[in-house]
Amino acid sequence: MDLSRIMGRTSMTPSSKRSQKSLGLSRRRGMTLRSVDQKNSIAPCLGNENQDPLSALFQCERGTLKKLLPVSRVTRLSESIGIVDAFLSVKECHSIVAELEFSAWQPSLTYRQRSGGSYHNVLSPFRVSETAHQQWFSEELTVLVKIIEDRMQSLMAVNLGRLEPWQATRYSPGGRFDYHLDAGYWDAHHAGDRVSTFVLYLDTPSQGGSTHFRALDISVKAKAGRLLVWNNLFANGECDYRMIHCSTPVFKGTKTTLVTWLRQKTYRDATTGAR
Repeated sequence: MDLSRIMGRTSMTPSSKRSQKSLGLSRRRGMTLRSVDQKNSIAPCLGNENQDPLSALFQCERGTLKKLLPVSRVTRLSESIGIVDAFLSVKECHSIVAELEFSAWQPSLTYRQRSGGSYHNVLSPFRVSETAHQQWFSEELTVLVKIIEDRMQSLMAVNLGRLEPWQATRYSPGGRFDYHLDAGYWDAHHAGDRVSTFVLYLDTPSQGGSTHFRALDISVKAKAGRLLVWNNLFANGECDYRMIHCSTPVFKGTKTTLVTWLRQKTYRDATTGAR
């Protein structure tokens, strides 16, 4: 998508102006949002697009990381799980949440097996939340998502062509997503299975809402600006069942996330970004 064409023809809403300001971006001197972001970027961390994102993240030299994200902190929770705190600033999170108000929110679905063995997306008490899909994101929010992807690419050598569309999920008090796996269902898909999961927390609920990995007994608190990354597959492509996880119930406040998954092969169209 040509960002310069979008920004040249789109009248800016108050929310989109706030989004630009909070991201430290400017359209002065005819720069587009994308060109400003590229101008401020530096060489990516070590890694390549065939490497799993966590390996690239953990190889990232501290000095390079601090130049990419000055106040961030990387923590390795296990061989398959890592977090990047301050991947987004609080202001950036607020801007994204504000733009999400313009999206089409629907009850979240789960991918469940029916009698006969086929899988379908269905409503289930297994998952209590709302979802907004990227296809309904505003143009302003699409710009912000592109900036997020550029950061991921610089930090973890993520092959953007293998990412699924982003989903925003909102959990109100009582919201939850019971234990499940993100992989093991897409062997026959043209893009293969889900190699990695990326969860961006956009706000911090007052109580509850952690992501808990049952088999590893690892709990990750939902914290605005935090990026949680984990690998779903072993090196041989088999599902790692230790990665079974849940979103624990939110008791107070709201939990909003942006989520995407990295597939084994190309998922997006190389020229348009369409899926």
